[in-house]
Amino acid sequence: MSKHPDYSTWLNKRQAADAIGVSPKQIERLARAGDLQQAMWKRPSGGQPIVVYAPDDVDKLARARQPTPFVMAPADAGKNGSGIALAARANGSALLQSILETVQTASQTRSTLSQALFLTIPEAAQYTGLTQAFIRRQCQSGALLAIKDGGWKIHRARLDALGQ
Repeated sequence: MSKHPDYSTWLNKRQAADAIGVSPKQIERLARAGDLQQAMWKRPSGGQPIVVYAPDDVDKLARARQPTPFVMAPADAGKNGSGIALAARANGSALLQSILETVQTASQTRSTLSQALFLTIPEAAQYTGLTQAFIRRQCQSGALLAIKDGGWKIHRARLDALGQ
């Protein structure tokens, strides 16, 4: 009987990360924490040994990460057969309400930003939809006129002119 399992059936780091739904860096963290068994495997075809991960551990972690559905029947579910439909409709209303509130908050933030005379780099990125890195590079190169006041401050009119 062999001392070691058949490592050829174990998963490499990328396969394990994809199966669990995490990054390869997270796979390393899970292995260091002892949540994921790993081994070094030298392929029969030769080459450098690679780190492989136990498929049983990967499956267990993948199952643990899957959200479990939650359905709560309303109090009157026993009175009629449409209790589940009522719960789904109520949850749908809550979801739509949440989406509406998020859109309204974003709209208010944008209108607040559009009223400010000078914007910081994060505010300018949110206002224009451009990345903070792009705006910062434009300020540093002088392509986007801005003032330095405890960080870059960009005149809103200059940001409006970017798109023209």
